[in-house]
Amino acid sequence: MSVTGEPDAPPTKCGISIVDFSGGILSALALMIGLYRARGTGVGCDLDVSLLDTAISMLTYMAIWTMNRDWRPQRLPEGAHQSLVPSQSFQTRDGWLVIMCMKEKFWERLAERLDLAQLRDDPRFRTFADRLVNRDVLVPILEAEFRRRTTAEWLSRLRGYVPVAPVYTVEEALADEQVRAREMVIEVAHPLFGALREVGCPLKVAGVPPRYIPAARLGADTGELLAEIGIGAEELANLRTRRVV
Repeated sequence: MSVTGEPDAPPTKCGISIVDFSGGILSALALMIGLYRARGTGVGCDLDVSLLDTAISMLTYMAIWTMNRDWRPQRLPEGAHQSLVPSQSFQTRDGWLVIMCMKEKFWERLAERLDLAQLRDDPRFRTFADRLVNRDVLVPILEAEFRRRTTAEWLSRLRGYVPVAPVYTVEEALADEQVRAREMVIEVAHPLFGALREVGCPLKVAGVPPRYIPAARLGADTGELLAEIGIGAEELANLRTRRVV
C-alpha cells in the first residue's frame, strides 16, 4: 500500500485481493511440484505457502533495489513506473489510457505517432536514463498532447506501434472483444437462477475444453459425507429433524 496511489494520497490498497489470489496460485503450483516430486521419488512432503511470503515475493525488483542500492521506491503521479519513462497512465479528452515504453523502439515510435519526432532526437530524452532524469520536463509535454484526442483516437493511432491500452471500467473490460474472443465470459445453466454469466477459465489446454457446471446446492453432499464416517440413514434423518444438519 505504501507504493500504491498518488503521491499526496494516503496508502492505497489494490482494488482486488491480489495477495489472496496469488497465494492460491502459488499453493496450486506448490501442490503440482510436490506431486511431481512424489511420483519421481516415492516420497511425499509438506508444502508451506503463506500470504506474507507471497506478498514479499511480489515486491520483486523493488525489494532487490532497496536491499542492494541507495534507493527507496516512491509513489509517482498517474501510476508511473519507478524507472521507465514514459510508462504510466495519461488522461485523454474523454478518459484514460496506459502507455508502456519498456524498449527504446517503443519510445521512438511513440514520439513519431504523436507527431513529436523532435522529442525523439532531443538529447534530454534520448535514452532511458535521460528520460528518467528529465521526467518532470517530458511528462507534461506528453500529458498536454494526450488531452488533445479521445481515447479511441489514440488507440487507433498507437495500437500496433506502442504497448497501449484503455483504462476500462469493470463493465467495459468484460465487454472487450478480446475478452470475448478468449472465452473469458461464459454462460452456465443453473437449476434455480437460470442462465448465469460468469468469468471463464484463464487456462487454455489443447484438446481439453473447460467443463462449466453450477456449484452444488447447500447441503447437497451432506448425506454422502456423513455416511463416510458411519452415520446411517436413520441417524441422518434424526439429525435433520433436530436441525443439527
